[in-house]
Amino acid sequence: MAKLKAFLRDTDGFYLLLIAACSLLSVTLLLSWCNSVSPAPAPGFWEFLVKYRVALIQLLAVAAGLSCALIISRMDYHRMTPLWITYTAAIWLLVLLTFLRAGPFGVSPGDTGAYCWIRLPFGLALQPTELAKSSFILTFSLHLYAVRHTDAPLAVAGLIAHLLTPVVLIHLQGDDGTALIFFVTGLAMFLSVKHKLRYFIGTAAAALAAVPIVWQLMAGYQRARILAVFAPGRLDSLTLESILYQQNQGLAAIKAGGLFGLGLFKPDTTYIPAANNDFIFSHLAEVMGLAGCAILILLLAGILYKTLSIGIRSHDFRGRTIAVGVFTLFLAEAVINIGMNLELMPVIGLPLPFFSSGGSSLMGAFLCAGFILSVKRNSFSEKL
Repeated sequence: MAKLKAFLRDTDGFYLLLIAACSLLSVTLLLSWCNSVSPAPAPGFWEFLVKYRVALIQLLAVAAGLSCALIISRMDYHRMTPLWITYTAAIWLLVLLTFLRAGPFGVSPGDTGAYCWIRLPFGLALQPTELAKSSFILTFSLHLYAVRHTDAPLAVAGLIAHLLTPVVLIHLQGDDGTALIFFVTGLAMFLSVKHKLRYFIGTAAAALAAVPIVWQLMAGYQRARILAVFAPGRLDSLTLESILYQQNQGLAAIKAGGLFGLGLFKPDTTYIPAANNDFIFSHLAEVMGLAGCAILILLLAGILYKTLSIGIRSHDFRGRTIAVGVFTLFLAEAVINIGMNLELMPVIGLPLPFFSSGGSSLMGAFLCAGFILSVKRNSFSEKL
């Protein structure tokens, strides 16, 4: 018992409890969703597996992800640089293989237009860019550490290239939502270190200059999604109705849930496209009401608070930048995802951390959590 208490103290047991609670709530919601999609009882074991396949995969991903987070938490991230490099090379090799768009590589689920998946046996699929999020945070923190004492133009240019390379690659895959997350995460890490006024002014100027260029590079449906939320008057009624269908269904589900929801495992819930993934928040609101939404937001807020507080208390340069990266990643995904569900932001296909179905995104979130636990356990003073 003493060893268990020491282990939980070293690895921040409350942080583990928060991510475990999020994940188990996610599995419960997905079991409820599976039941609403196929309300008929499963007569046998095989039929049960088929009916609850999405939830069972999520449960396995939770077990694997939590195990990985615990293993990483016991490792000293200072001494993992060779492993970081190997891990990063392997992940980005898988990302590059998706550009083949042949055989199992470069699969686009549904009509998303994002060719960023690798088909696996048994009907499974891997999205390497979800795992690449943690590798980017690790390598970018190491790069920032390497040039921490210089503001030479060449050093800053190298950082910008490091930031923009994955953004461009993921954009070419057609997954602009994930590309945006990489950009925001890297920018926050950069500005947390290079916090002189000229960098903030330069960033703002570059962002303003890039807006018309990015707008022209967007596909027509992407521009329509943005206009539907922020300037609906510029679209005709039929286009607007089509673009907002998913979000309108999500809002209808949220309204139907009321304060305490309709209850879990109900067969007659509102049909919402991707209710198990991008719109898991709407499904939660329908079955658990505003009370359930409050629980979800409190759990995520707790994870964000602990992540940021670990970074603030860290006396280590790399530990702080890793914490900033993970905090920004989780915050950006949560705000954008919930904003999509509330029709406050356009749909760009981002998961809700620890809640949306998908083994790749869940494993990526657990890897990030594992590195935060490693920072908490192994952060110590160094010569800055």
